[in-house]
Amino acid sequence: MLQSLVFGDGGATALGTNVLVRAVVPIAVAVGVRALAMRAGVERHARTTAGVAAVLSVPAGTLALVALYAVGGAGSVDAAAMAASMTGVHLLIGLGEALITVGVLSAVMFFAPGVAERDARVSSATAPRRAVVTLSGAALVFSTALAAIAASTPDGLESVALAYSLPSGDTVIAGLPLLSDYGAAAGTSLLLVGAIGVLAAGLLTSGLSAPLLRREADARA
Repeated sequence: MLQSLVFGDGGATALGTNVLVRAVVPIAVAVGVRALAMRAGVERHARTTAGVAAVLSVPAGTLALVALYAVGGAGSVDAAAMAASMTGVHLLIGLGEALITVGVLSAVMFFAPGVAERDARVSSATAPRRAVVTLSGAALVFSTALAAIAASTPDGLESVALAYSLPSGDTVIAGLPLLSDYGAAAGTSLLLVGAIGVLAAGLLTSGLSAPLLRREADARA
């Protein structure tokens, strides 16, 4: 939603598909990997489990998109050929996301021992605050770096669409004036774009998770 509505990347008319293949399917894969790790008795290896989940979740979402294309997509590209191309590209993206995931989790476990779910160490009173600072710093660094890449190069789907000359829909929402195309259109600083993205994602996550946290607190009480 943030990519589409704020940065003008992704298309508002494809939000449903994007949510399915980039949120629902990857989260389901991550939950499945975690369940398998628990069944195998290796759930204490949090970084390995998180890395494997990150690697597998990206191509899994991509294959879901290929399945949707095979059912009703515009274009004449063979679904098997598209699946091979998309899987190869998104495996590389998944490896990148695994490195980021493991790196951020390692940073949290280093600066805030005991905060991560599978970190058995006892956390101090300041550990949650240090975890928030660590996550915020990592998010700002990675969002700035990734914004630079996203603004200058096509993503995995775009590269395959260009390779096969697939039709693309019209841009319905161009994003906010100074943030469109990750600030490239208006020359906005990538550091500012990254900070706004991190802040918006944090506020959105806090707003959506607040009812769940209150319900969990009430259940414990």
